[in-house]
Amino acid sequence: MAAAQTAPAIPPMLVTPDTRIGKLNFKDGAPSAETAEKIYDTLDFTRGLARS
Repeated sequence: MAAAQTAPAIPPMLVTPDTRIGKLNFKDGAPSAETAEKIYDTLDFTRGLARS
């Protein structure tokens, strides 16, 4: 009989903390669609401030 395998715990230094734009979620290093949208929106806003 095979034993069930569990994913190893994620080291705390690799966990993304909550940010001012909210919680950012990544799986295997890739952002979720919601996280990518938040990041792009923040970059657009920041660039808009720099141009004014």
